[in-house]
Amino acid sequence: MDYTNFDFTNFSKGKWQEVLTRIQGKHHYVEDIKTYFYDNARQEIFPVVELCCVSDTEVDGFETYYLTFSAFDVKSNGRELDSATKEWRKFMFKKFGVLYRMAAIKYLQGIREKKVQEADEEYYRNVLDINN
Repeated sequence: MDYTNFDFTNFSKGKWQEVLTRIQGKHHYVEDIKTYFYDNARQEIFPVVELCCVSDTEVDGFETYYLTFSAFDVKSNGRELDSATKEWRKFMFKKFGVLYRMAAIKYLQGIREKKVQEADEEYYRNVLDINN
């Protein structure tokens, strides 16, 4: 997939702060930004941005955590953050428009197809177990 039409890897620290405030709320700050490219099994290269974030909590003081952004989702410690991902996709759509929307729909269709295939495989395994 061509990500050059919606390249989020070149956002400034101020833009990332805007994103972080939108998905995490106030009192969360961008400390460091790392950009890298991930090569998946299908030999596609995906841009990824990792933010080192600091939150100012009343109880614990400052707490550091990391968020990983790909074009379509937000993860923390390898787990997708559903509400953050939803806000991230809205932000990307506002920033990049129709090209991003079409790519996001294609990405979500791929996820759906994968889940359907996994469900089918599980169903057939269960049927074989019953018959054996």
